[in-house]
Amino acid sequence: MRTFLFRAEFPEDMTELRRNLPKKLPWQRIRRAKLPHEAKLPDYEPPNWRISLNTKQEVAMLLKAMVLVDDGHRMLQTIDLEENYTGHSHYFQEERSKRILDLLPENKTDLRIAYLQELGLTRERFDYHKL
Repeated sequence: MRTFLFRAEFPEDMTELRRNLPKKLPWQRIRRAKLPHEAKLPDYEPPNWRISLNTKQEVAMLLKAMVLVDDGHRMLQTIDLEENYTGHSHYFQEERSKRILDLLPENKTDLRIAYLQELGLTRERFDYHKL
């Protein structure tokens, strides 16, 4: 089991993410994460969220649900393994994306491209409606 953390920019993004999740990955598995450094963050800083996933397929389901959120870029920019999580959206983006891509099934090429496109790490273009 791998545990991931991420941030959503707005509460509406979390609502949309929950709507996008397939029944095999119920939204109830997403919990608010209380991190030690949160006490030092400004009041307007969005909360961190935690989810534990068992398989590469579940990682793909979560990432796809994030890609389909209209304004989901902050979730995609911050998602990382718990042990590497910083909550920053731009620092170490390439390292973070490599960790996430390594956890996706090999046959999820379209999802890989869509994820990298959202991060601005590829020039390839992908039609999200194909996901």
